[in-house]
Amino acid sequence: MWRPTGIIAVAIAVPSDDDVMGRMLNMRMLREAQELSRFTRCSIHLINAIIPVIQPAALDLPGFTPQLLSEENIRESCRRVLSFAARHGIDAQRCHIREGHPDEVIPALCQELRPTALFIGTQARRGLAMALLGNICQRVVDELDCDVAVVTPKSVVRALPTSNPSREYLKQ
Repeated sequence: MWRPTGIIAVAIAVPSDDDVMGRMLNMRMLREAQELSRFTRCSIHLINAIIPVIQPAALDLPGFTPQLLSEENIRESCRRVLSFAARHGIDAQRCHIREGHPDEVIPALCQELRPTALFIGTQARRGLAMALLGNICQRVVDELDCDVAVVTPKSVVRALPTSNPSREYLKQ
């Protein structure tokens, strides 16, 4: 199972520029995957689900079509994933980007890639949000036939120096 030709998949999200925790979560997952890759010699592949844009029904602007919004969302998401990959030395051919909901796209990509391991992050919804929306990570893990490492925001924050203001995230 752990062979040098294997794949370690990292399911990254495309956070907005002001989402520090999302960017740190992606970095932590990639660093953990790189550490595993060092001694298993498996290749790292990034996977990403582009959540479809809900088309605005009542928006009537000249020169605007709902398809335009969707295409721009896809272009921007692809640009961010490929930029992240390039910054970390991951070849664009090892980036797998597909439009759809993460709980459908991630298992489908894992079915195709047959990774040895998957690193996935979770925001760990609680309370009413968990009851109504569920947890994407939990639904994804149930569908996979590989080892899974779930990285939480708390594990990211614990690795930070104590002077970092992001520790406030733990109190939420």
